[in-house]
Amino acid sequence: ILIAYGARMAVARLNLKDGSAPFELSSALIFAAVFTPILSMITERFVEDAINLPPLWFFAATVVAIYLMVSFLRHVLGCADPETETIRLMARIPEHRGKEIARLTVKDHYVDIYMTDGSRARVLMRFQDAITEAEGLDGFSIHRSHWVTRGAITEVVRRKGREFVKLNCGTEVPIGRKYRENLVEAGIL
Repeated sequence: ILIAYGARMAVARLNLKDGSAPFELSSALIFAAVFTPILSMITERFVEDAINLPPLWFFAATVVAIYLMVSFLRHVLGCADPETETIRLMARIPEHRGKEIARLTVKDHYVDIYMTDGSRARVLMRFQDAITEAEGLDGFSIHRSHWVTRGAITEVVRRKGREFVKLNCGTEVPIGRKYRENLVEAGIL
């Protein structure tokens, strides 16, 4: 378990999306590279007929196959990683499970939750509660009605004395004077 967790942590540094095929395959290969020699030594130690054991590549292929099957089952059964479970806001929108939040906007007591893939969910709740439940995401308030993640911002534009954040979906969101400091602290302004 520790080796598998370490492999997943190593691959996470490559900025691959957790649960994607490249992420799972990369972590399976790292896991196999570390675990296969251990498995081979244990097998040689406890099997009486150690001369007729399969070659090391066979052990490695078996380890990768089992790792990928377990990853597939985790995905099919909806077993999330602890990191994704900490974003409580996602529990309110089960139809968007596995997607990433790009921004939150409030309108008439409803919070619109925009995903990075362009889909949207609407939830009846206080805006401040939605922001609290989005804790764990790298984002911040930029206006009294808008909260965005750092990854959704492409640039800051200035028009007629006002500043706007341009998002990767093409939407422009105004920057409130009161919230401008959040962008300065984040190094965006």
